Amino acid sequence: TLGEAWAQLKKSLADEAEVHLKFSSKLQSEVEKPFLTFRENFKKDMKRFDHHIADLRKQLVGRYAAVEKARKALGDRQKELELKTQQLESKLSNKTEEEIKKARRKSTQAGDDLMRCVDLYNQTQSKWFEEMVTTSLVRSHQFVKKVCCTRAI
Repeated sequence: TLGEAWAQLKKSLADEAEVHLKFSSKLQSEVEKPFLTFRENFKKDMKRFDHHIADLRKQLVGRYAAVEKARKALGDRQKELELKTQQLESKLSNKTEEEIKKARRKSTQAGDDLMRCVDLYNQTQSKWFEEMVTTSLVRSHQFVKKVCCTRAI
């Protein structure tokens, strides 16, 4: 009688071990491997997004430098215009009116350059912000989608 019970116990344990083996195999193929694939793809995407955002950041820094340069140029042109105007008032030079017109033109041009640089900076900043938000949303969406799909398994 003990031999028959022992055989049934042995068969039951072997069946249970087989079920566990199938379950672990299924977990590995349907959960672990897709997660590893997702992780690798996610790393690649993150690297690409980070590179893209870094490029945009460099553009933003370049635009900011251009704005500062244009702002300095405008300040220099305005100082030059003031100097020419003072020279006209004291009548130190005969060519002062022409020089004032030239200085005004340069000052106006420097102001226009500054405005153009500020516009480019604002466009670049807006694009950078938009890309940051989009990238963050894409990353979080991919992660949530993967986690939800895995839980359904």
